[in-house]
Amino acid sequence: MSFIVGTFRILYIKIDEDYLPFACLTSNSFTESATMLGTTTRDNQDGWESSIPTSQNYSIPFDGILTDELESETVVTYYMAQALKRSRTLIEWQIESVEGEFENGFGYISDLGNVNTVDEFVSFSGTIIGQGKPEVEGQGFLLLETGDFLLLETGDKIIL
Repeated sequence: MSFIVGTFRILYIKIDEDYLPFACLTSNSFTESATMLGTTTRDNQDGWESSIPTSQNYSIPFDGILTDELESETVVTYYMAQALKRSRTLIEWQIESVEGEFENGFGYISDLGNVNTVDEFVSFSGTIIGQGKPEVEGQGFLLLETGDFLLLETGDKIIL
């Protein structure tokens, strides 16, 4: 068994036809939840509750360090994300791991803000609220592992 380092799980946003990584992210997460419907059964004794899941949803919180770049052709900047949020654009997102697995789906940037602390870099945070079911694609096959790198095959490409 091995552990996955968070550094290698990268959030991408599709701009035009390309998935671009978010610029200077320090973290991104993936959170799923289900709305629970309370039920009453004969098995509920001594005041214990029971419930069943109904609708499901997910969100992708992210944090990063703000750069002074307004736009880029190679990364998604804070200001590009701000424009997507303000225009209420449905985005296509992808989280790629070094193992060759991809989680992807659609969503809206529901909140985006920045923190301006004296003598520190300006940081930002935001959340993508998912639309529909997220998909998981591909699983890489480990070809070679050393102390310095991993070599993986993911169907049509090899990742170093």
